[in-house]
Amino acid sequence: MPNEPIDIIIPVWNRPIETRACLVSLVQNSSNARLILVDNSSDRETERMLEEFAEALDVRVLYLKNRVNEGFVRAVNRGLSCSETEYVAIVRQNSVVRPGWLDVLSGFLSQAPGTGIVVPHFLEKGGKKSFRVNEAPSEAMEISAADFAALLLRRSLLDSVGSFNEEMDGAFWCLLDYSCRTWRAGYRTCVVPKSVVERSAEVTLGSESRRAEHEQKIRTTFSKTWGDARAFCIHIPKGSDLTLAKDRFDLIATAARQGNRIMLVVHPSMATPLAKAGLRRFHENISIQTLSRLLPERSAVRTVAAFIEHGLPITQVSWGAEICCNNYGEPVAFSELEKLVNANQSTYYQRTIPH
Repeated sequence: MPNEPIDIIIPVWNRPIETRACLVSLVQNSSNARLILVDNSSDRETERMLEEFAEALDVRVLYLKNRVNEGFVRAVNRGLSCSETEYVAIVRQNSVVRPGWLDVLSGFLSQAPGTGIVVPHFLEKGGKKSFRVNEAPSEAMEISAADFAALLLRRSLLDSVGSFNEEMDGAFWCLLDYSCRTWRAGYRTCVVPKSVVERSAEVTLGSESRRAEHEQKIRTTFSKTWGDARAFCIHIPKGSDLTLAKDRFDLIATAARQGNRIMLVVHPSMATPLAKAGLRRFHENISIQTLSRLLPERSAVRTVAAFIEHGLPITQVSWGAEICCNNYGEPVAFSELEKLVNANQSTYYQRTIPH
């Protein structure tokens, strides 16, 4: 459905130079799209620039003004309330889109009915370094949360879960909450690396202590709604029975979608079968670490120690009878992981694990 009309919502508050660059890139690289500009009570210079764009582009622009700065998320929701297209994009005013970005995202959504939100591969301004991953995946991959720098979502998802939570910030926690709601409604959130958008780091406002206090409040609210994320280290030794892999991989994927981080610590002989099963680039929360052939035990200790740096409570899980290492607590059987993930899926997502 790449040729269908698409609305692009751009909340704006001051920063006229960056905003102009963003709008120019959108006009040049977003054919058949309408821009919904939501002016969050900008200064006169920015307001004048937006008025000029709206006048020049005529029907390709819907220009909305807020009398006061209502915040980024409320501006996004106001734009969403004025859109009726099958797909709706949101772009921050300091992003610059590359040619083909929107066609790639909309084309992917049209071919992936189980996906509700897609984001491009993000580069710093100048295109030197990736923000999300060190190396962009060659194919689409599930992720934990979208990014307001640029995203595209489908209308049926909006109809199902509604708009963004205005009580949260306009960044990570708001987007993580929305992706959780997306998964509860039966849709996935994915990155499509063939679409590329440049973005800049957001300017932080207010005191550091106030921001930390606000984030802790949001974190607590999120935890009550969706539970606490954990880290699971699953050891798959040489000769492991992979005939159980299909059901177990479905469970691992669900655990990742719940926000948990999963590291599969595998014997070298098991790495290729697991990669062929598609887990290496399935979800950003799933990683596969292959142990050294010469010193597997020492390699396992170093691997698990590095995994702990994520700052989440870590649980070792045995695929069969063997364990990864004894340095980080008593391991649990895979059946215990299954019980935990199923309980979370029922409690927080009101869903069963797909098979």
